[in-house]
Amino acid sequence: MRKLLSISALALALAGVSGAAHASGWEKVMKVDPYEAKDGSAHYYDFDTTFQDRKTGWIVTRLQFTSPARAAAGDVPTWYLWAFDCKASTMRSIGVQGNDGFTPNADWRSKPESLSQPHMNGVTNELEEQLCDFDGLWDEGDIAY
Repeated sequence: MRKLLSISALALALAGVSGAAHASGWEKVMKVDPYEAKDGSAHYYDFDTTFQDRKTGWIVTRLQFTSPARAAAGDVPTWYLWAFDCKASTMRSIGVQGNDGFTPNADWRSKPESLSQPHMNGVTNELEEQLCDFDGLWDEGDIAY
């Protein structure tokens, strides 16, 4: 019962954070992004579309380097699709959504990148930590590629 109450409280907290803080679900990965530009552009991930793959358990999310204004408006037409394996501490780059549509990377399933060392100056590691904190609580979905 205690675990159920904790999960319910967490779900309510997440609902409040994702809905009240921003007009869109794009959330900044790091408070201080090592790549942050003078205009405030930084790495954002799409909290609202993040899901946990039914077959693998991997957490799948969209990531992009964009401005705070575009992220807040949900105006992020191009992005990278990544899958995180929380148990193995690895990330897979599934593909890229460009102006001409989505292009999956060849053999992406068999090319995990270890996150035992800093990746992209720690941006990827921080994103993994944030996503994996909710391992098992994300909506389920299926990777289509």
